[in-house]
Amino acid sequence: MTRWMDLKIGTRLTAGFGLLIVMMLGMAALGVTRFTQVGDVNTRIIE
Repeated sequence: MTRWMDLKIGTRLTAGFGLLIVMMLGMAALGVTRFTQVGDVNTRIIE
């Protein structure tokens, strides 16, 4: 933990925002995957 606190504020902010962007991209990918699955189920229901 002390190593994290020894970093400059700019470095910590960059790491934090980078982690946030990676998490948002993961959520977006998961959403696209789920929408594809819902579309497949809809197609099966309609047919």
